[in-house]
Amino acid sequence: MQRSNINNVNIQYLLIFSGILVAGLIGYFIGFNGVSKLFIAGILGAVFLIVTVIRPWVAISAFFALIPLENLFVIEGSITSTMTKLVGAYLVVLVIITGSLRHIHDVFSSKKVVAMMLFGGAATVSIMLSEDMSFSLPFLISLWLSIILCFVLVLMIRDTKTLNIAIWALLIGGVISIISPIFFRFGRVSGYDFQRYGGLWGDQNEFAALLLVLIPLSVVNIITSRRNIYKIISVAISVTLIAGVILTYSRGGFLALCLMVVLAMFKLTSGRKRLKILAITVPCMIVAFALFYYFFSEDIIARMETLKLLSSKDAVTKDASLNARYYFYFELTPKVFSEHPIFGLGLRQIIFNNPYHYVTHNTFFEVLTGTGLLGFIPFILIIFLSWKELRTVVKADGGNDYHLRYYASALELGFLAYLFAGLFISLDMNKMLWLTISMAAVVFNLYRINTGNSRQSGNSSRNRDHYNDRRLTYPNRV
Repeated sequence: MQRSNINNVNIQYLLIFSGILVAGLIGYFIGFNGVSKLFIAGILGAVFLIVTVIRPWVAISAFFALIPLENLFVIEGSITSTMTKLVGAYLVVLVIITGSLRHIHDVFSSKKVVAMMLFGGAATVSIMLSEDMSFSLPFLISLWLSIILCFVLVLMIRDTKTLNIAIWALLIGGVISIISPIFFRFGRVSGYDFQRYGGLWGDQNEFAALLLVLIPLSVVNIITSRRNIYKIISVAISVTLIAGVILTYSRGGFLALCLMVVLAMFKLTSGRKRLKILAITVPCMIVAFALFYYFFSEDIIARMETLKLLSSKDAVTKDASLNARYYFYFELTPKVFSEHPIFGLGLRQIIFNNPYHYVTHNTFFEVLTGTGLLGFIPFILIIFLSWKELRTVVKADGGNDYHLRYYASALELGFLAYLFAGLFISLDMNKMLWLTISMAAVVFNLYRINTGNSRQSGNSSRNRDHYNDRRLTYPNRV
């Protein structure tokens, strides 16, 4: 991670003098004109810019923390600009300021980049051939920004410490998003028979999928943290995240959570520290499920029992949500694909081709109907290559990368659970999907960096040994 050099004495004096001057001007302005929220925001923004130029990891952490806080709007109206977009755009500027562009070869050395560019290109072509290009244009811009985000994070996160801080920030953002509507009455709460909490994200099903990625990362912090205080905080975060998934009352999210627990048990049955890991996770799971049964069992069971309606087509009509999904999966998607197999309808334009005026509620069907086979194939390739990157790090040998292996294993669990939840909701344009894809690329790139450094140190060590051997066996001169 690059940072500006302020060790020069002249620069330090200049910064001190500038700070005193600016503080005096601010005090003079406030004394005569008062203070407004916009003025305070400007001051805080200026401080943020100064700090992040010196410590870019602060900006990265802020971006990760803001991902679960989707509904923090700074501009509302015809153009909605979120804090996440602002900080994300600023990260692009920091890439240039910090000189991180010199690592650009790390970005384009991955096959996944080619797949991402192909997917973006296919989405662009599908929109150009669509009936309403202006409607899909915002989704296309969002897609390309997500692809650029992957490049930026690979360029800027160059050490495990920065990744660790960013993950902590992401978890804290998730906790804030969960508790905000409960304690501060700010966030998404809706439902007929019971209240479904969507946090500061909005949609409850999408929020549940997001939290599924965070839960394994929080559990990993319990295992890898050295201080007890961090372990206690991680346990509290894990319980809060699990409760957050339950409070969404998302059927797909709950099924994905159960799948993730099963996969985790299989992964824990191997490895040197399996007894230690089981000793930590099993009690946590028992406590979490006991609390779940005591507080939420009646509502969540009633919610899950609606899946019994899937036994027949006639029974499905009794539940509006299941009825719509049945129509999207078995009637609309085959019809649209048969009519537009190559280029699709255009991103999200399936909304205009169904009586519900809604998306397909399936990530893969959404891509298939929106971009056709031209976009569906590279999208599947992106998913596969991201999983392959994580598996490569998980299977790596050596003791120097154990933090990366834990993170890769946690991301793999969260990624698979997220994709399973994506079978019941459209997540192809979701920020969390592309952040997870980006984190997989970051973890794999850090693994390559560490592997390259280990090889270089090993070669230099062998060279020193060879030189010492030559010196020891050199014949004595008379």
